[in-house]
Amino acid sequence: MISKKLKPFDLEAAKAGAPVITRDGCEVRIICFDSNIECAGGKYPIVALITDHDGGVSPQSFSVNGSCVHGHINEEDLFMTTIKREGYINIYPNNPYCFSMLYPSRENADQSSSPSRVACVMVEWEE
Repeated sequence: MISKKLKPFDLEAAKAGAPVITRDGCEVRIICFDSNIECAGGKYPIVALITDHDGGVSPQSFSVNGSCVHGHINEEDLFMTTIKREGYINIYPNNPYCFSMLYPSRENADQSSSPSRVACVMVEWEE
C-alpha cells in the first residue's frame, strides 16, 4: 500500500522503480531520465506523465533533483512516497525480548507457532 507521506526525491530510487508523486499528491509515471530539455539555463532530463486529481494526464519535465521549475517551489515537484508494510510476530512467555520471525500473514504466523505462544501481534511500518 502506498501512502501519501512525502520523502525527498531520490533519483536512483526512482530509476529503480520506487513510487513517485508530486508535492500535491498526484500520480507520476516517469517516461525517461535522459531527455535533452533545457529551460532558462537549467537542464530537465526527467520526463514524466502527471495524472491530476481529476484524472487528466499531462507531460512535464524535471531536473535531476525533482524540481519542476528551477529555483521555485512548485506543486508539481517530485517526491518519493512511502510504502506501508505490515507483518506478524509470535510472542512467547518467559522471553519478552526475543520474538520469533516476522511473518507476512497471520496464517503464516499461526502455522509456525508453538503451543506456548501467548499472542500474535500485527506490526506496521513505512519504508
